[in-house]
Amino acid sequence: MYLRDFIENHLLGFSQKNPGVAVYLQPRRHRAPSIVAEYLNGYREVLFLSDKQPSEICKWTEHLRTRSGVQIVKMINNIHTETPSTQGIWHPFMFTDTEWAVTKFPNKKLSSVLKTGKTATDIILDEQTEALTEGVKHCQINNK
Repeated sequence: MYLRDFIENHLLGFSQKNPGVAVYLQPRRHRAPSIVAEYLNGYREVLFLSDKQPSEICKWTEHLRTRSGVQIVKMINNIHTETPSTQGIWHPFMFTDTEWAVTKFPNKKLSSVLKTGKTATDIILDEQTEALTEGVKHCQINNK
């Protein structure tokens, strides 16, 4: 029922937007409505669409269109240990001050920028001023 609505209202627009996708309609009696996607690598995926809304069918057709035809495989991590690291598991707050755990935010002290040393901009500006002062001294020596 819903697939018929999808065919009447959405399939023509889908096929016009995607000229690289071949769309065939095959009426089949006494069978559940389905979409069959056949990819160039030979992979074939069948999606049964009984009782799916037209909007959901649109999402599934878009999903099938954007697939490459390679089967979806769950990636498994083959490494397992019974004894985790004695150093503990890393987390983003590992090397932060423990004071943060009991502080109410926003906090003026913790929101300020910490200046730990010279920035790259400061170093470049210092080098430029040194070069200018040396250039001025060099000019004064040559003029005398």
